[in-house]
Amino acid sequence: MRRSVVGGVAFLSTFALSLCFCLFFIAIPLLPVLFISPKWFRVIIDLLGTFILTFFSGLMELLYGIKFVISGDKIESIPGADNLIVMNHRTRLDWMFFWCCLYRHSFKSIYNLKISLKSTLRHLLGLGWATQFSAFIFMERSFDKDKHILRNMLHYYRRVRKDINLLFFVEGTDKTQTTTQRSHAFADKNNLPRYDYVLHPRVTGFSHTMQLMSQGNLDSLYDVTVAYKHTIPQSELAILKGQFPQEVHFHVKRHKKEQLPVEDEALQDYCKELWKEKEEQLREFYTGDKRTLYSWGDQHSVECSQLRRFWLVLCIIFWISATVLSVYLILTNSLVFYYVLASCLGMAIVSRYGLDTILAKL
Repeated sequence: MRRSVVGGVAFLSTFALSLCFCLFFIAIPLLPVLFISPKWFRVIIDLLGTFILTFFSGLMELLYGIKFVISGDKIESIPGADNLIVMNHRTRLDWMFFWCCLYRHSFKSIYNLKISLKSTLRHLLGLGWATQFSAFIFMERSFDKDKHILRNMLHYYRRVRKDINLLFFVEGTDKTQTTTQRSHAFADKNNLPRYDYVLHPRVTGFSHTMQLMSQGNLDSLYDVTVAYKHTIPQSELAILKGQFPQEVHFHVKRHKKEQLPVEDEALQDYCKELWKEKEEQLREFYTGDKRTLYSWGDQHSVECSQLRRFWLVLCIIFWISATVLSVYLILTNSLVFYYVLASCLGMAIVSRYGLDTILAKL
């Protein structure tokens, strides 16, 4: 039942409705705090985000039976320090499954999570608005524009004393047949090898991001490789059809700031080497007998403890109960209904400019 259309519809409905509950009944009423204390607004909203992402992790792992195999280095969230996380972008949903990886490492890892996303996503009902509250970074896919957006958001995080784990998809988009053909054309034009399991990275954006973060409190670069066993859910449509992956593998490799080059060209070459190794790693995973990323470094697998599983269960009970109650109130109470309607209109207007942009200017 879970891996069917019914299960897919149930998952996405729960995902969307719980986000709406979080927005309309908690986040939006907290907006006055933003103008009183931007720092405390960031703390409260990020705590809220930690709990909702923990809930989604519980949905995937406990209710939908997705197995997560996580190996390599632990993602450390050191007070007063930032991390840059780069990952291959196999599907449109890699960021969602990555929440489970971060949850295995620590609550602080999820609490500090910020993601670089396409700017069009900010307008999505529910999800787009939630990511604006979370102060994610929305890129225009134009380097001249994006370098200013990134600089402004990094300055904002420093002003409110926010440590971050910035998830940055260096490839710029997910791997599909079309984007793979574009990557091959780029490789042919620039005398580079063709890659079958990753896309060629956009090294200019990587080096610029590294240099900007190095001016602040950058501690480490985390190189994450994601791979899917059996089913690869390319997009939300796959989830809607109930095509959940049986296993999602993450391998994490830490590169301390002191180990990294400084110059622009050297950073670009460093990124190219990371992706060359990633291509080899994934080829071995998908064509070899072991079907594991363990052979690439640390054999240790980060397991989910009983205490963490218990917390997942509590989050599932709370968020589902609260979501059902909120839906009931919207359907039965006219004041609540019109409040939600007014909130939707307000967020649609604010999204034209961007709540994240407003945050960066406060």
